[in-house]
Amino acid sequence: MFKALFRYTVNSMQKRYQYDVAYMHHIIDLDGMAFLKLMLFQPIYSHSANVPPGLIHAAKLRTVMRADCGECTELLARMALEQGLDPALIEQILTKDVAHLPEDIALVVNFTEHNLDKTIEADMYREQVLQTWGERGLIALCYSLASTQVYPLLKNALGYSHHCQDIMLNRTTIRPLR
Repeated sequence: MFKALFRYTVNSMQKRYQYDVAYMHHIIDLDGMAFLKLMLFQPIYSHSANVPPGLIHAAKLRTVMRADCGECTELLARMALEQGLDPALIEQILTKDVAHLPEDIALVVNFTEHNLDKTIEADMYREQVLQTWGERGLIALCYSLASTQVYPLLKNALGYSHHCQDIMLNRTTIRPLR
């Protein structure tokens, strides 16, 4: 019974975002409890506290590109569009066009990149995030960085990521900097 509900949920996601969910079906078919645990991970993934959605999406888009070859990045771009982000802004985030990003989004992009690279500058950006959005905002952005890598890593490790691709965004092809 639960597997049927899981399949319905996953198929709805596939239809809504034109996203290949074969790896999720694999997990459902093999171990329904494992899939349930993956779904219980969603509250961490979707946590945003007091951080505006555009900033959460900026962190997630820059993070997903580290663990992904295109499909998951395109999925997150579609989700950002669905929440009202401007396609030009999403393109600037994907291509890391920090010079043209609004200041708050540029801060999040730099915070994300420096934390993923584990640079010494990460401390400086962390302090700026703390000054701007406080401890709750820092936690929300950290959750975005950590949780966004789970799905593409899982998909790849299970053998369901076979090729890298450019991102299609509103009929525009974007080749993100990787």
